[in-house]
Amino acid sequence: MSIGATESFHWRQFLVTARALSTTPDEALLRTATSRAYYAAFHVARQYLVNRQKLAQGTEHERVWSAFSKPGDKRQCRQIWAWATRLRKFRVEADYRLDECEDWPRQCQTSLDLAEKTINLLDSLDGHR
Repeated sequence: MSIGATESFHWRQFLVTARALSTTPDEALLRTATSRAYYAAFHVARQYLVNRQKLAQGTEHERVWSAFSKPGDKRQCRQIWAWATRLRKFRVEADYRLDECEDWPRQCQTSLDLAEKTINLLDSLDGHR
């Protein structure tokens, strides 16, 4: 599928791709699925913040996730931040660490579940559900 000038990429598709990759015991594919799950949640969260002009200072990932960690935020925002913290840790392990995880199928499944929960919660905050 190509993207035209007036269309934007549907970041949720990364989660669909991650689920497809996770159906194998191959560690490389499980690591890739873990990373794609993180990026699905990250880009949906980033778009949520861009739509509200609420991005903070810092690196791109810090800016996005720290926007959900403020003490005065709704409980749901703090939950997004907590899930994102775990997702980001798993993504770094998947992309950079050779010996961090002994059970890639379980960690991949956890990443998929956390990404889906994060996206669903963002959708509920956004009024999509």
